[in-house]
Amino acid sequence: MDKTEMYKHIAEWRKYLRRHECNVFDALFYDKEDVTEEDVQSIVIKVAEFFNMPQPDMQSKCNTFAEVMMGDVADKCEISYNMEMLRKIGINNRDALTLCLVHEMTHQLLQTHRFMVFCSERWIHELAADMTAGLYAARYGLTTGKYKFALSIQKHCITHPCGELRKAIFEYGHHCQEYQMTAGDKIINQMKNMMPAFVLSHQKELQDDWYRMLEGIELSGQDSSHSQDNTDTFVVGGTYGNLIHSDFLSLVSDNKDYPKHTVMAFLKQYLSDNPDEFIDMVKETVTSKRFLSDYIASIADVLMNTSCQMASSMSYIKERLDIKGVITHKQRLESYTNLLENLKNYHKNPDPKIEAELDLVFNSIDPATWKMFFLKQSPKLQAKMNEYVNPKRLAEMSNMQLVIRKVKSIDVHCKNDGFYRLFLVREYESLMVHFSRKNGFILYLIYLLDRKLKGDKADTLDLSKYKKLFGKLYNKVYGINGESFFTEMMKKYNANNEVQQKGLYSALKSIRDDIGSTCDRMQEPAEPFILRDIASHLAVLPERIILPKEIMALA
Repeated sequence: MDKTEMYKHIAEWRKYLRRHECNVFDALFYDKEDVTEEDVQSIVIKVAEFFNMPQPDMQSKCNTFAEVMMGDVADKCEISYNMEMLRKIGINNRDALTLCLVHEMTHQLLQTHRFMVFCSERWIHELAADMTAGLYAARYGLTTGKYKFALSIQKHCITHPCGELRKAIFEYGHHCQEYQMTAGDKIINQMKNMMPAFVLSHQKELQDDWYRMLEGIELSGQDSSHSQDNTDTFVVGGTYGNLIHSDFLSLVSDNKDYPKHTVMAFLKQYLSDNPDEFIDMVKETVTSKRFLSDYIASIADVLMNTSCQMASSMSYIKERLDIKGVITHKQRLESYTNLLENLKNYHKNPDPKIEAELDLVFNSIDPATWKMFFLKQSPKLQAKMNEYVNPKRLAEMSNMQLVIRKVKSIDVHCKNDGFYRLFLVREYESLMVHFSRKNGFILYLIYLLDRKLKGDKADTLDLSKYKKLFGKLYNKVYGINGESFFTEMMKKYNANNEVQQKGLYSALKSIRDDIGSTCDRMQEPAEPFILRDIASHLAVLPERIILPKEIMALA
């Protein structure tokens, strides 16, 4: 063997060793290949045959890395890609591009499937597509380093989770050796069976990332839509710091904290009070091609994926419109066509049929579309719309009750659940809030007591005066005197005379996170029931707070 041959074998061996390495150098500089459009077509044909699906149409012009326009059947599916952008993130050889295309084609295969394991179905579909790519890579022995690197550098957004989670689920699929020789349809079924386990084991990362993303939308939305001066910035004052907060922006973020009927109620109220202004605002938006395409996509999703809540709200609309059976695409489009005229007539003639048609349109619009509509308005109009979406209005519209109930024993597996627990109760639904901090639960008990007894005169942000009550409540709930825990929580300085805020911050954060996540599960606006500041807390209507006599007696 001469030196040239030896070096060639060494290069091949090194290439083999780094095939699964996820780093910037291997992704961007090594093992690159020229991938032609013919190569793309051959890859698509192979993947389509494997999954037993018709070959989708391919377009090499795209403003993003890659995207899929799904059809009602797979042969109407269209996949677009931008090879130049893909190369810049490491998708620069056949194996990496193959996994990228497997990911996109999986979306077509899953378009009617709902996992129902997390508040954002979009995020779960992205993770499912990445897991499928991992299973496919294992099936055909593809190199994975470049694809993993491309995933790992992605940031979370309204439609995609963070890159580290995506990389993790890809590896989860890739390491399932027992499915290496599985056929395409079985791989999809296997992936569906594996998804709940992954989501459950990564629930905390998903939840934390989701809330970070929502907070990021709030902050970036305000920054992008406000002028140089900060006079219109939504700042909520409080003892524990200021938070930039837009109620309306939170309301229409693409999450399940807020059901659509709540959005509709606020919009109709704003329309009633400001008809001409509202019509001028929506005219340009609702007549655009983008809005119409989003509207058509959302009503298709509504018709394919009904839920109990949607069936209930739709039955009320159908009754007012005198519609029997399913509301069709045609009827929804007719309501859309009549939208501007109905808006003009609504405040003059509050006819039930006009209101029902407005409800039908508003109910069919994706919350993300409302969010984008809101962000396009001037700061002054945003501030005005924000008046219609505040904690007090949310609380007045909600039929949720906050109920403290006594239980017979403490669950040893849930150490923060004491003898008294908080339940969120709505009609026939009831969910217990599992607090991650004992101090958080006791603080919230104090807030509920103060609000129940003093109404609008409650001033529970002055916590220093509640040390004794904190101790008595702690003893009642957990059987331990809690005054020392209160002292430790309220310490401003630690033993080294350094500023210490973690104790109180952690307790307040547990209120927001734990009550918020329970509201998520009930698809209820969380704002009136979590403590951000005094205004948020006072939104809880006293008559909806139900406390046992023995707890009331301690105040």
